[in-house]
Amino acid sequence: MNLLDNITNPFEDKEVIRKILDIYCNARVNNGTEDINDVDDLYKRVIDYGKENENSQNEYINEFDKYIRLQNLDKLYANIRQLDFKAFDQQVEEIEKEIDSRPISNAEKQGMIRKLHKKTMYPLSRFKILFNSFDSFSEIEKVYYEQDIAKIEPILINIALYPSLKEKYMQELQQFGLTEKQIENREIMTIFRRKMNNRFNGEEGIMGFHINPQNLQLYDTGVNVEKGEMKFYINAGTDTYKFASLFQERCEELGLNYYFKVAHAYKEDEYKRNDKMCIFTEKKDAEKFLEVIQQVKEENPDIIFKSPPLLAGKAKDNIGVGMDNISSEGKSYNQEMSTICFETIKEFFKDMPRDQISEFIKANPQVIEQLQSEMMTKVQNTGLSELFQKKKTKGQEEETADLEDLSTERLEGLSTEKLEELLRITQEQNKSKKSELEQLLKKQMLIEKIIQAQEEGKQLDGQIAEARAKLALEEGAEYHE
Repeated sequence: MNLLDNITNPFEDKEVIRKILDIYCNARVNNGTEDINDVDDLYKRVIDYGKENENSQNEYINEFDKYIRLQNLDKLYANIRQLDFKAFDQQVEEIEKEIDSRPISNAEKQGMIRKLHKKTMYPLSRFKILFNSFDSFSEIEKVYYEQDIAKIEPILINIALYPSLKEKYMQELQQFGLTEKQIENREIMTIFRRKMNNRFNGEEGIMGFHINPQNLQLYDTGVNVEKGEMKFYINAGTDTYKFASLFQERCEELGLNYYFKVAHAYKEDEYKRNDKMCIFTEKKDAEKFLEVIQQVKEENPDIIFKSPPLLAGKAKDNIGVGMDNISSEGKSYNQEMSTICFETIKEFFKDMPRDQISEFIKANPQVIEQLQSEMMTKVQNTGLSELFQKKKTKGQEEETADLEDLSTERLEGLSTEKLEELLRITQEQNKSKKSELEQLLKKQMLIEKIIQAQEEGKQLDGQIAEARAKLALEEGAEYHE
């Protein structure tokens, strides 16, 4: 099975074009006050298209905690617990010294050290009291909620941010009837809990709760995170988290270097998305991960796959496919496809009022095909051409085959429209035939220009003469009045 041969371009479906137009014409942004005015607006509506049928956020949070968040935090907790905290901190300090000795700017050094401290949760020794008291992260989480520590966490954060105001904030905490020791223990717990959760966040501006074997460890595993050259989209509603857990379990059984992210259910702008799970893969591993996806899906028929993002390619069984960073701008797949849609629609309709576009399309149904053709052409002019191998329709295949049998004499008898169509079909097929078609097309256009000018009257005699002269030059002959 060749994965690339089985991925369908979303623009092959005219219904996708209609839905994109519906979003462009009718969706609203900024709390429903403005039209979609740029690519980002369109992108945001594309990734939450169909959200009106989704479950409540609390239902998402319950499944997210049960299958993904707590399971992986417990794994990380168990791995940290095996470390010698003091020795680990000493190793981090040695790395810090090595960074400090490098011939680079102080700003670069500070950035690298901050990154090191974040990755290693340095100093780890300060959290020893928690590991002596709790067997799992889930136990810490239980106490956190039982003691309603969330109420005092903002005050504890302020103490860390504004040490000069510590006395003021300590007085606020004492109103909760807490001793200094209790406050200290709660502070350690909130810092630890926050750092543990943050380990699964993406970089700034990147959505999702990210999971791979490397971020389940504090030390360097010696294995690089799987590169995201391609990605698969999974949308199974609240069951996405159950599927993600089963996928992770299967990958661990097979010893695969998996990397995926799921929508963070606690975040209002994420749980509604239709790209609820993204599985990243290098191209060489794509078939392998697709097989795991399909196996888990077949073994769990109770998990119903919904449609992936509107602009995703499709492998089969509602498994979406995409590729990020296919342009120099480093856009995500859905951002890139949204850009193609937005620019094509803007170019086509220009300043036409949006409330007139629907009626215009009703009166001119061929517009859908024109938009479809333009969007597919733009896709082929990007790195996505590798994902969507250009497919010919049956008619195009027949015409391409027939073209080889067409003599110059037979080609000269074709209309401008037919020549343009044949030229489009053969652009990537036959360079010599393409050159011949280009010359014939120029000639045919000149002939039609002469005919049109003659029909419109003698006032266009100059135009007729000009066209005849050009035609003579095309044919390599002299022109005489």
